Amino acid sequence: MPPSGCGICSRRPCVASLGAMKTQMAAAKQSVSGLSDKLTEHERIQKRTAKSIKQTGSKISGLSDKMALLSAPILAAATAGFKLHGDFANGIAKISTLVDTKVVSMQKVSDEIRASGTIFKEPLAWRA
Repeated sequence: MPPSGCGICSRRPCVASLGAMKTQMAAAKQSVSGLSDKLTEHERIQKRTAKSIKQTGSKISGLSDKMALLSAPILAAATAGFKLHGDFANGIAKISTLVDTKVVSMQKVSDEIRASGTIFKEPLAWRA
């Protein structure tokens, strides 16, 4: 009669134990395989998210470049406007030293100078 054990010994419980171990190993292998699939899926999602974040960053960067291009002429116009206002105020101050401000209203002089600039449909400062 052949031995009914595991080959090393002739005990039946050893064979049953080996069978249970094989079943547990198969279950563990399947569990690890499922975990590996989930990790692969997670990695794919992370890569897709990273790509999306990178694209969003590029779009925001491009928008900031466009805003810088748009704001430069606005800033230049504002600077020119402030300079023009300063030059006008300085000129009115010089005129006020030449005329009797008790007789001539400097506000009226200022308003008349501004009105004369609109006669030509463009500011006088640009005609120079």
